Amino acid sequence: MNKVRLYHLASDWSVSPVAMMEALHEAGKRDLRSHYAEVDEHRVPEVHQVLVDAGLFPEPDDGVAGEDGAAEAQPAAVVAEAAPEAVAASN
Repeated sequence: MNKVRLYHLASDWSVSPVAMMEALHEAGKRDLRSHYAEVDEHRVPEVHQVLVDAGLFPEPDDGVAGEDGAAEAQPAAVVAEAAPEAVAASN
């Protein structure tokens, strides 16, 4: 089974290794003693969820109502420009 070091996950996720370790220890994951610890790949989602629960990742932007209840703005649709041939033919 493949293993990955916690500091690699922290780097990939742009999370401070110190903050990662604090969140893991607060969640009771004391078997992970340092950011040099290795975890099996099947435990990576578990580690990620602990960090999400600790607020180390921004909330996903799904375009639904925000915290104040207002709907999030969606990007405007791109309007296709007329082909140059069509413009030239109409002149």
